[in-house]
Amino acid sequence: MISKLLGLYYFNKRWIPEAPLFATLLLSAGLTVGTITVQLALDLGFLDPSQFSITLIAVLLSAIIPTSIAKSNLVKADLECIFKMDEGRALGNP
Repeated sequence: MISKLLGLYYFNKRWIPEAPLFATLLLSAGLTVGTITVQLALDLGFLDPSQFSITLIAVLLSAIIPTSIAKSNLVKADLECIFKMDEGRALGNP
C-alpha cells in the first residue's frame, strides 16, 4: 500500500499540482478492481461465501478510509488553493 501511495503521489504532484495528496488518496482506493476480483474469485470457487464477505469488506474499507481522510483533512485546504489559482487566472495572472 505504501509503494502505491508513493508512486501515485509522485505522478499526481507532477500532473495535479493543485491537490496531489487529495488525488493520491482518492486514486489509491482501487474499489472497482478489488470488487471485480473478489466477485471473480467467488465465481471461480477460490473463495467461499464467508471469505467473500470478509474480503469484500476489506476492499470497501480500503476505499472508504482514505477517502474519509482526504475529505476531512485535505478538501478545505486544497479547495482554497484551487480557488486562489482560478481567481489569479481570471484576473489575467499566470
